[in-house]
Amino acid sequence: MVGIVGYGMYIPVYRLKPDAYWDAWMVSFASMDGVKEKAVLGWDEDVVTMGVEAAQNALNCAGMKGDELDAIYLASTSTHYSLKQSAPIIAYTITAREDIQTADFAHSENSTMEALAAACDFVKAGRGKTAMVIASDAQYAPPGNSGAGSEHWAGAGAGAVIIGNGGVIAEIEDIFTVSREFTDRFRVSSTKAFSENDNAYYSMGHGYNKSVITAAKGVIDRTGNDKFDYVVLRQHHVRPPRGAAVAAGLIDKKDKKAQALILDAVTMCGDTGTADIFINLASIFSGKKTSESGKRILAVGYGSGVSTAVSMVTTDMVTTKKTSPDFREYTRKRKVYVKDFMWYAKSRGWVPKNWEGALPKM
Repeated sequence: MVGIVGYGMYIPVYRLKPDAYWDAWMVSFASMDGVKEKAVLGWDEDVVTMGVEAAQNALNCAGMKGDELDAIYLASTSTHYSLKQSAPIIAYTITAREDIQTADFAHSENSTMEALAAACDFVKAGRGKTAMVIASDAQYAPPGNSGAGSEHWAGAGAGAVIIGNGGVIAEIEDIFTVSREFTDRFRVSSTKAFSENDNAYYSMGHGYNKSVITAAKGVIDRTGNDKFDYVVLRQHHVRPPRGAAVAAGLIDKKDKKAQALILDAVTMCGDTGTADIFINLASIFSGKKTSESGKRILAVGYGSGVSTAVSMVTTDMVTTKKTSPDFREYTRKRKVYVKDFMWYAKSRGWVPKNWEGALPKM
């Protein structure tokens, strides 16, 4: 049985509310799309530091040490380097062995699911007993009141899972991928901020919905089971996953109880890019009301036309292995609100920094 044997997550402590955007730009896209607040990087944080935190939490959950891992994969669209892997940096920090496989999966928010599939193949093929997949992102869109308004809900966070064949808390049933050419969200190499199609309805209907629904139906056909207790779909904000789930026949449009099964971590920390799926899974595995054995979960990633669907079933081990801090602690307790948009702009490097008195008190 190959599946998830440990999981962890990390959400930065600093948060920005939609009101800050209203004060700065006289617009608040975040509240319109269900994002109550978003997580933002501290001035000494980046993709690697977040990934290390999530990785260590996953190791603690699994009761493992870094030198027991046989592979480490990092999925991210916002690493510092275009010519250098970041996975080895995380591997070194968590004291992993040198004789392991490391790889960066990039260029798509679906790279999380691609790395997860590679980790499953790695363990199934017998190349190693365990493989860690880390997803870490700090979304970076153009500032201001742009038409799409993506920066207003672009957040930061990380998640990690360890794949193995013993002590599994969620067995991986099957994986199905669909690859379609579609220009949705993209970034050219000379810029830090991403761009996207100005027509959100076109992107959702012809990009997101088509790929996500096709991938979901593909894994359903292969497993022969269309009944899921929880559905985790890649989301930029709240609306797209619910529409896709209804169109795919996973939930009824009028069934409010079923719609509640669409996990919405984005509401509490913003769009965390590649980390989104793993953060939502962590909220299921660690929840008092959701962490039960025999629960079927459908997780579907997406990135500019490419979508990967994964079907999994929880085991009895899900009630005994818990990550700490868990989703509830990160979203309800471990947070400090930054005082205004200017602090956030300085931390992003949009305006000169004034270090004196810049950080809010913990």
